[in-house]
Amino acid sequence: MTDPSPALPKPRTGQDDGAGVAGGRAAARARFRERMAQWMFIAPAAAYLLLFFGYPIF
Repeated sequence: MTDPSPALPKPRTGQDDGAGVAGGRAAARARFRERMAQWMFIAPAAAYLLLFFGYPIF
């Protein structure tokens, strides 16, 4: 009988997995781009809140 649960990803230990320095830089750039994309989605909402709710306070 097979296990119906899906395979879980390997936990990250923070140790180098043998990708080397170049792989680490590429991963860092990918994380940076992902983080910037997240902020670009949040920035308009934050600007709206500051403009229309924060402005009357001042």
